[in-house]
Amino acid sequence: MAAVWHPKPGDCLLINSGPVGKHLFVIVLDTKVGNQHQIVSVPVCTARDYARVDDSCLIGPGEHPFVKADSFIQYRDTRVDPVSHLQKCVQEGTFTPHTPASQELVDKIKAGLPIVTGKQIGRASCRERVCLYV
Repeated sequence: MAAVWHPKPGDCLLINSGPVGKHLFVIVLDTKVGNQHQIVSVPVCTARDYARVDDSCLIGPGEHPFVKADSFIQYRDTRVDPVSHLQKCVQEGTFTPHTPASQELVDKIKAGLPIVTGKQIGRASCRERVCLYV
């Protein structure tokens, strides 16, 4: 039996993302919602493939081995997944682990995440940006 993959901040996954193939997702946070362990990951997108680029976090070639061209973090496509779902997808081969991101890159990505204090804002209010509640 294969070892169970345990996701943590900095780990990266290649995830099928429509007609453009696989996107690199970087895990930036792990948290608990109720009693369920959740993972927050963000996609790295190649700038030339998009008319509008979110410039909150730009990534250059070489900042991660997968990144070969000017890229950015597409915060609006942030994923929040239960650990069990990610583990199942990795075990089935749907998601493929990739080289982890450096702590410097993880910190850079986290710096671009907006933080909202106080009351929770409804999903529709945060549709364009992921909101973290502190």
